[in-house]
Amino acid sequence: MKRTSDIRHRIRDGYSALPKNHQRIADFFLDNEDLIPFLSVHEIAKASSASVASIVRFSRRIGFSGYSDMRDTISQALQHKLKHEDVFPAVHPPATGDDTLSLVGHQDIKNIGDTLSLIKRDVFRRAVNIIQAAPQVHTVGLGISYLMANILAYQLNQVGKRAQAFHQGSTTFAEQILFAHKGDVLVGMSFPPYYQETVDVVRLAREKKLGIVAITNKSSAPIAMYADATLIVKSENVLFTNSFAAMAMLINAISSMRSTR
Repeated sequence: MKRTSDIRHRIRDGYSALPKNHQRIADFFLDNEDLIPFLSVHEIAKASSASVASIVRFSRRIGFSGYSDMRDTISQALQHKLKHEDVFPAVHPPATGDDTLSLVGHQDIKNIGDTLSLIKRDVFRRAVNIIQAAPQVHTVGLGISYLMANILAYQLNQVGKRAQAFHQGSTTFAEQILFAHKGDVLVGMSFPPYYQETVDVVRLAREKKLGIVAITNKSSAPIAMYADATLIVKSENVLFTNSFAAMAMLINAISSMRSTR
């Protein structure tokens, strides 16, 4: 298993001999290593002001068969890094039940690593494209998902995407969806116990022919059957609630991406 540090050293060792356009690509890879598994070659080209062909040649120059090979290797290395105990030397599975800090920290690290393994990158990019193509994004959820839906809407607005979270109050979710327009997208967040109001509003959005992105813990979750793209997030917790560590990671990744359309 190659480590991310091995790949970084390979790039740095040959940096001075690279053409100027390849140095720009190398700079992007070194500065954005954690995002590489989520980016297509076209997105890398746009972000680094290089051609697709240059990125393929750069990948081959540092020992890969092409960009896909390099991206997959970095993805596997990052997953291994997240799961390896040396990354967080203070966070080990506690030998006894009295070390709550380590117990919770270890579980959240595992959730993030499992989520990175579960989400297929083409599905992630499709979800981002759906969100980016919409004139307005609506987010919805209850319980911990209510909080995360608000954070997602906030993050999207911060990067210039119009987004609004459905709120609990004088109007129901079913009433709020009436104000959505053709072409809008609803991002539904639903984790056990799968609140029926969230499922119902996602179903109504499907009937209105809105685009739907589901963020949930398994492909058989109730809202997944209505979604154009479903992102699976692990939310195991030491308490009888859902952990939001991996949800927060996914929200940051969605907000950091650009559409490939």
